[in-house]
Amino acid sequence: MVTPNLKMACVRLIEEIATDDKAKLRGVLKKIAECCFKQDNYHLAAKKFTQAGDKVQAMRALLKSGDTRKIVFFASVSRQRDIYVLAANYLQTLDWQRDADAAKNIVSFYTKARAFDLLAGFYESCAQVEIEERRDYEKALAALNKAHECLQLGGDTSKAAARIRSHIDAIRKFLAVQELYTDSPLEAVAQCEDMTKLNLEPAVRKRDLFAFLVQHYVNGKDYAAARRCLQELQMAVPGVAVSDYVDAEVLRLVGWSSDERRSLQQMSLLARCVTASNGAATERDEDRYSSDGEVQEELFD
Repeated sequence: MVTPNLKMACVRLIEEIATDDKAKLRGVLKKIAECCFKQDNYHLAAKKFTQAGDKVQAMRALLKSGDTRKIVFFASVSRQRDIYVLAANYLQTLDWQRDADAAKNIVSFYTKARAFDLLAGFYESCAQVEIEERRDYEKALAALNKAHECLQLGGDTSKAAARIRSHIDAIRKFLAVQELYTDSPLEAVAQCEDMTKLNLEPAVRKRDLFAFLVQHYVNGKDYAAARRCLQELQMAVPGVAVSDYVDAEVLRLVGWSSDERRSLQQMSLLARCVTASNGAATERDEDRYSSDGEVQEELFD
């Protein structure tokens, strides 16, 4: 008896699978796509998911591949809300702050998806970048205005809209102070000093308010007042790197040293520890009163 020479058959994945049952074909294609996905072959998985009619899963496969060009292209041609949102969400994980095309695509995809709440959130992020990285409050204001418009388009009157309005008001006030400074510097400084006593973060940072004051006093050669502002800044914002917000020449003129910075940081840390300790003591007192019913006696006797 002759034993046939058996060889391992090599099965090749072909473009089309012969069957007249469309539902069965989609099921087979989906299983193939899932196998490809598990093997990290994301591009082929996306292709098979697309052939199976599951474009959302196809997009998820592309997202895993990290192929930004294909992700943007696929979102553009698919024209599905969920896919637009997935693509825009992905683009926000990239360095969109330095990629104008990515930022434009994020806005475009959220707009096409009519995801106005997400678009508003993106504009808020844009505003924060303008403040944190560029200290450009005018561009930040423009971004927040767009965020507010998006929430209005979506019919949102929630806390998010109220928060954005409060940020807009704070930035407008700071910009008005800067504009006022040209004609009435003393009045502008007084208003800025009042603003340092408020908690306007993250819309207007205390460090920028104090930097404005320091520059004013240095321009008038009142180095003692400028130095006092730096000390107040260190106490108000523990750990802040003053050199990031105040010019090195200004620091030299006011005699600002690294030793003084460390000393003020230690004082600020001590003050926070004392505050926390007092707060804990207050909580213990409240617990004692509430445990034995003496709260009512304290309040109403």
